[in-house]
Amino acid sequence: MTSRTGSVAELRQELRDLDTQRKAMEDEITLLSERLNAPGQPGVSGSLLDKQGFPRDDIDVVQIRRDRHRLICLTNDQKALTDKLARLLGELHEAVRWAPLWLRRRDDRVSTSTSMAVPPPVPFALVDEVSGGSPAEAAGLQVGAPSCCVQVGAASSAGQSLLQAVAAVLAASEGRPVAARVLRQGAPLELSLTPLRWSGRGLLGCHLQPL
Repeated sequence: MTSRTGSVAELRQELRDLDTQRKAMEDEITLLSERLNAPGQPGVSGSLLDKQGFPRDDIDVVQIRRDRHRLICLTNDQKALTDKLARLLGELHEAVRWAPLWLRRRDDRVSTSTSMAVPPPVPFALVDEVSGGSPAEAAGLQVGAPSCCVQVGAASSAGQSLLQAVAAVLAASEGRPVAARVLRQGAPLELSLTPLRWSGRGLLGCHLQPL
């Protein structure tokens, strides 16, 4: 059985490895979103049939179905990965609490030197509208703070197509919670957004202004 003191470094390494996997998922989601939302393409939920009810002959229907399926799988995998990261963080905090002081100082030095090379997440959008009675309001998303989005599901990398990636994540997660991270007056805040069809527009009822 691995001792608590011996597991601190191992847990930190596992967390770093999982974070690398998370970033790879983000990159693939962005790529799929760009392909599905390219000009002339049906997006993540548009019809693949023409007006006569036949498969459209101007798009690759088979590839689009594959991309949509892969997007759903990635969204599910990202949720499982987020849950695992949260569990490992709890285990790490417990392990550090019981570790000898000299070991904590040594591991903190290693962790600090490693994390210095990783820039903090950069906000990519400002929440400038939240409709009353919407899923976004129910989740605690606010306008007046102000609030800046740092991550929605697996989408957290800045770029022109990022909002398309967010839309793809939400469309693929209808009726299921999506982990989100915002900066409210500069302080990080974790939220759980559940995209739903409601009486208003969109699946969340909010508007993001790209930064």
